Amino acid sequence: MNIATHNSNIEIYNHDTECELLKPCPFCGGIPYWHLKGNDHTSSRTIVIKCSHCGIEMKMSGKALGIQPIVSRIIEKWNNRK
Repeated sequence: MNIATHNSNIEIYNHDTECELLKPCPFCGGIPYWHLKGNDHTSSRTIVIKCSHCGIEMKMSGKALGIQPIVSRIIEKWNNRK
């Protein structure tokens, strides 16, 4: 699935995938991975970001047609260091 965000095309798969747009884990500095739960046959989809080292995770869900705003929002929330 191609999703455009911040003028980039990124792929989100149903398996753990590294994304260069995500900063390291804010707790331990580990590499974050993300994946998409759901498919074209489900009414909603969930994006999960999980640290490969400490296991902390963040989830965000939305309707199938509204996935692009969710991608932008979860990247922003994960990368927020305030």
